Amino acid sequence: MRVEDHGIGIPLREKSRVYSLFFRGENAIEEEIEGTGLGLYLAKALTRLLNAKISFTSIEGVGTTFTLAFPVHAENKNGETEPAENEVQEPTFVS
Repeated sequence: MRVEDHGIGIPLREKSRVYSLFFRGENAIEEEIEGTGLGLYLAKALTRLLNAKISFTSIEGVGTTFTLAFPVHAENKNGETEPAENEVQEPTFVS
């Protein structure tokens, strides 16, 4: 799943901190855009719980695209669910 905006983007120097609790980009603060810095922190926490992945690309002044990848399970011939071949087994977390 992808979520895209055409907003102010995330400054390159701040990309490593976007999932931090209460983090707000300097450009968002300067533009007086409202927010608490909880949304992406919670999104990251939920992706961990779901064994999913979240990633993003962003260009300051152009916009940001977040991508979510969820694990997929397949039913075997005994009717039990098991990981599909392309399932995310070991998620990579960005601190």
